[in-house]
Amino acid sequence: MVFGSLDRALLSSRQLHRRHGMIVGEMPETVGPFAAGSRYCANDIPSLRWVQATLVESALMAHDLVLPPFSAEERERYWAESRLFGALFGLTAEDLPADWAGFTAYTAAMAQSETLTVSPAAREIAAHILGGARPWLRPPRWYRALTARMLPERLRIGFGFELDARDVRSADNALRWIRRVYPGLPDRLRTVGPYQEAQARLRGEPQLDWMTRCLNRAWIGRPQMDMRGKG
Repeated sequence: MVFGSLDRALLSSRQLHRRHGMIVGEMPETVGPFAAGSRYCANDIPSLRWVQATLVESALMAHDLVLPPFSAEERERYWAESRLFGALFGLTAEDLPADWAGFTAYTAAMAQSETLTVSPAAREIAAHILGGARPWLRPPRWYRALTARMLPERLRIGFGFELDARDVRSADNALRWIRRVYPGLPDRLRTVGPYQEAQARLRGEPQLDWMTRCLNRAWIGRPQMDMRGKG
């Protein structure tokens, strides 16, 4: 949806909408302002708006942790482009804040709102994510600590993520090394395969080189984003 061709992006958008259309049901118990039996649907505008907002906000938070923060002008451009991305979720211009100030006001209000409530199911999912798929795949301490630190305190406590002095030191040490090393890496290692494929497409290159194909396999499980008509 971000790095694919227009046809690929629109196809992915339709696939996502169909997938969201199957995510419907009723709340099994009362959670925050939502009473047991309340209906939910992933394609509801408030739900789509919040999912899009978390993608926009967390990407910028991660960027600013490592690289020089965006200027005010860059943030406005980033939000303008994110509004286009929101259209692929099914959000119209009227569904989204008009500018960056409106966006930050919206996310700040949501962070304090009871609409964002940590349910038992949410805690279970979070524990699985940060616990790793296998014991030997468990995320390192610094990664788990950094993830917890990026959450608003109210939600961090709700998820039961505890941060002791060792966790804080681990996250700070990792950030210190990442900030030192990451900016000096070559673009081939700094950017994901799909981005490199998009750049090759914009340059008019009909075939991807071996490294881009390998990176794509690592990121998306196949050598090229759009495999229609290939082989």
